[in-house]
Amino acid sequence: MLRFMDRRRALRELSKAECLQLLDEVDVGRIVFTSQALPVALPVNFVVDVGGAGGIVFRTAEGSKLSAATSGSVVAFEVDSNDRATGAGWSVLVTGLAHEVLDPALQRRADSLGLGQWGLSDSQTHYICIPISMISGRRVLVTGNGQRMGSESTGNGTVRPSTPDSPAATHS
Repeated sequence: MLRFMDRRRALRELSKAECLQLLDEVDVGRIVFTSQALPVALPVNFVVDVGGAGGIVFRTAEGSKLSAATSGSVVAFEVDSNDRATGAGWSVLVTGLAHEVLDPALQRRADSLGLGQWGLSDSQTHYICIPISMISGRRVLVTGNGQRMGSESTGNGTVRPSTPDSPAATHS
């Protein structure tokens, strides 16, 4: 369903399948947690590993604030993309109970996923997994000509404008 923001832009909620696809299109996201009762958002390299650890997997150093704050905590994880020129974009938000990956077989699998190091040596690496308990996403759709837009997506964040006599043109 489209919710119109103005004559050029509309907001569309994404399906779970669309959200999962978009998670696979980027390799840096933001982990959001609390530290000393304050919100913190940090960028991390990540992969989605549905078949192994069962969610979003990222690396952190033993004893780091990120490791301490996320293991055993409910966290949010966000990825997005935005086109500054057109205003089109999308955002996906995952919420889940983060935990350290302790199973040796899952650790070996995580080692094979090709995650970036962010300056960590292999001996410092700890993997954190966020099971995808809740997932939601939104896409901002844009038309370039200022006409009231319809719901026909071109797939790249823009939509084809509806014609005055088409059913989509009657949305308000």
